[in-house]
Amino acid sequence: MILRIDPTSGLSTTTDGPLGVRLLLAETHPKVSAYRPDQPIVFGVGHRALAMTRFALTAKSTQSGGIAESRVEGPFGPALGDTGFDGVVLTGRAARPCYVLIENGQARLIDASDLWRLDTAEVTDLLVARHGPATHVAAIGPAGENLIRFASLVTDRGYPAARMGAIFGAKRCKAVVVVNDETRPIIELDITADYMSRVPGNPLTRGQLEPPGFGAWPAGDLEGYLGARNYTTAKAHLDAFTPEAFLGRMTQNSGACPGCPQDCMKSFNGSPLHQQAVAAFAANLGIDDVQAVLELNASCLKWGVDPVSLAGVLAFRCELPGGPDFGDAQALVQLAGQVVWRTGEGAILADGVARAARAYGRATERFALHCKGIEMPVFDPRGNQGLALAFAVNPLGPRYDAVEHDIDFDPERGNELFIANAPECPPEGLPMESLSEKKVKLVADLMELWSGYDALGVCLFAAPPTRNLSEASAAELVSAVTGRNVTPAGIRAAGRQRLSLMRRYNRREGLTSMDDTLPDRFFTLPVDSGRLKGAVLDRRVFAAAVKRLRELLGWPPD
Repeated sequence: MILRIDPTSGLSTTTDGPLGVRLLLAETHPKVSAYRPDQPIVFGVGHRALAMTRFALTAKSTQSGGIAESRVEGPFGPALGDTGFDGVVLTGRAARPCYVLIENGQARLIDASDLWRLDTAEVTDLLVARHGPATHVAAIGPAGENLIRFASLVTDRGYPAARMGAIFGAKRCKAVVVVNDETRPIIELDITADYMSRVPGNPLTRGQLEPPGFGAWPAGDLEGYLGARNYTTAKAHLDAFTPEAFLGRMTQNSGACPGCPQDCMKSFNGSPLHQQAVAAFAANLGIDDVQAVLELNASCLKWGVDPVSLAGVLAFRCELPGGPDFGDAQALVQLAGQVVWRTGEGAILADGVARAARAYGRATERFALHCKGIEMPVFDPRGNQGLALAFAVNPLGPRYDAVEHDIDFDPERGNELFIANAPECPPEGLPMESLSEKKVKLVADLMELWSGYDALGVCLFAAPPTRNLSEASAAELVSAVTGRNVTPAGIRAAGRQRLSLMRRYNRREGLTSMDDTLPDRFFTLPVDSGRLKGAVLDRRVFAAAVKRLRELLGWPPD
């Protein structure tokens, strides 16, 4: 059962029907603004079980104009699941600021004029005080209100739905609030115990569980894996970012995702730290102070803005005449505030690097690093050439978790367990900087598999081939939690279908194979230091790999 809410009329109804991209294809007109009132935003739900707490939001992208989807950790997804609904659809635009209250299975709209202009932490505190300790809040901050294209919706103070906030701002919806007098119990399964018993033997899951966790980047030996200073160099100065520096600032170690004992998410100085934030600010912007980086991460959560895109637009401006210097934390934070409030030059940068480059002039486009209008993630395409291929072809644009990263299958840096568990990876592994036929087949296999986990609600931070779930145990997990009969083959089928539907939506919105490419910098400027020095994307090889990947995914030519 789906809960539908219309802020225009104030009415809520329940219906059956599709969710996600299927709903967008069925109910929306092509090639219209993402900000139109009739454009829906669709919530999935999470569950209180190992690897099943995350939920998805789906909408039309404010940046690419194609499909947008965000996966969200934390307690909000299970709270939505506790309502008994399979999903929530928000369509329309309120006459004045409002918030949606879903309380014990009933929905209503409440005036939010007193909450407008507040940050996400302030809003959350006020709404929890108003509705009680069982309250869960998904709110926008000033970035969403000001229609920053890469604004986020932030759930429960620290778990963002990246690049979804402006849609809520356009609907004048400040927050979605869930209150349940009763919550469903944690789903205890034999799979959970088996998974956790193997955590110590897996370097990735061990690094997720043990403090300081996967959001706290270790220093050293990342040249060619991370890009630095708008990808002008591989020399990311991370010497200060030691485990000890993070441990001294850690304020939460467990319990972020109810029912999942993997405990990936840690908080520092009171704010959860997600995987890309440190690299976005420390490597891409060159800020070498741990405290400054953590404070900027906290500000992004309060503002409701995506740190990767924010770092991308700031790094772009650093390369232009008169811009701030890389590493100048004070100037960069000041400019970030201008972006969030759309003042000064921030008004131009607030629309993302693709549109900003058009505003600044054609000569600046070479500094605007994006794919499909979305700022590049922090992982260097030249040293992660399989991931680069996924960046380009993925209908969602450059999503850093579209596939597992090349480093885990590399002959020198990889892991024998991961290599053995990947059916399309040869026993000797595949070099990070390669883009061979075998690498393309590996990417196709991983895209289908991980898309299947996204389609079925399985968290990728527990998923094979690099984490402790096997494909069989993942299918068993989904079947036990949802009551659906899911097989390993069904996971891949769901993934293939999801990607195909997303591509269909993008084509309807005007995105074609011509958009499946990456910025020129990655084809012309080699990695300048480290083990991968000299690595660069070959334009001819990359174009052939893009074509081959589309064939392997079963996509017909445009």
